[in-house]
Amino acid sequence: ITQIFTYMALLEAGIGQAAKNLLYKPFQEKNKDGVSEIASIAKSYFRRFTLIYGVGVIAIALILPLVLKTNVDSVTIALIVLFEGMSGVISFYFIETPSIIIGVDGKNYVNNAINLLNKIVGYANLKNENEKVISNLYVKPGFDQKRIWNSIIDESINWLETYNPKIIISNEYIGYYMSYIMARDWNLTNIKNNDIIFNGKGNEFERLIYKKKLLKK
Repeated sequence: ITQIFTYMALLEAGIGQAAKNLLYKPFQEKNKDGVSEIASIAKSYFRRFTLIYGVGVIAIALILPLVLKTNVDSVTIALIVLFEGMSGVISFYFIETPSIIIGVDGKNYVNNAINLLNKIVGYANLKNENEKVISNLYVKPGFDQKRIWNSIIDESINWLETYNPKIIISNEYIGYYMSYIMARDWNLTNIKNNDIIFNGKGNEFERLIYKKKLLKK
């Protein structure tokens, strides 16, 4: 499916590159009217292309389930095609023209930062000084929370070179990670505001109360 959309994107036929080439001169001359005119024309072409691209996405969503031999049901295949294709539709309609302008203006680091943030699925903050700590765990919504979280923890533990780091988890996400924590027999040691702390120094009374709450769940 990804390859299909890669080939479909070739239909763009160099609109982006042509717009870049035309924008360099007015940018150098600081001609705002010239930049605005070229950007407007590029936006118009991109939106025409988006219409063709969108029709192609719908056509593939209808045809592919009929010709593809797989155990996955037809509705699921159609939805996958639509969701994958809609990202391209949104990109060409709203993002391509501003992205080109930013690049020509010498601020491509903005585009790179946006692309990087879009690709980040999960992360954790690590501290490897007097105390080995894992905190601020995050997994992007829509992804496999448990599997990715487990991978992040495994990599963090390897980097910290300890089996029992101090780990700080928001109470909001504790349900995703309890099976992992219990399998490793980490000790609940403190509760601070909305954070649950394992393998640290803590208040025994608070620890016992919260442990009873977890057992009730």
